[in-house]
Amino acid sequence: MGGPLQILVADRNVLVVEALEDLFVELSGGTTVITAGSLAETLAMAKRAKPELIVLDAWIGADAESAVRQVLECSPRSAVFVMATDCDEYFEQRMRRAGAAGSFEKERMPAVAPAILDAARARR
Repeated sequence: MGGPLQILVADRNVLVVEALEDLFVELSGGTTVITAGSLAETLAMAKRAKPELIVLDAWIGADAESAVRQVLECSPRSAVFVMATDCDEYFEQRMRRAGAAGSFEKERMPAVAPAILDAARARR
């Protein structure tokens, strides 16, 4: 089951989506990155594509826990990582209880992206 990952990047901010798309393509040549700008679009893409990795804006829906659960209902084998502007220990615990593989601050994305890719590959 080698080969490139399929990644779904979901964020309300189109600039964040574009930056993350470029980052993942650069880090992992041949990776397919699909994007979504709303929770409804994210759910449709997750259901259809079943990406191995989903990077999800914490506030793309009404609340982060609900968004994680809904995404995992559509694509249960995906590794879901949640991005937020502030990730404290309590937020991390809540995301993990909801089913996320982890969470991180958006500003740290360039530094944590390689580890996120490795985690998604390890789940294969």
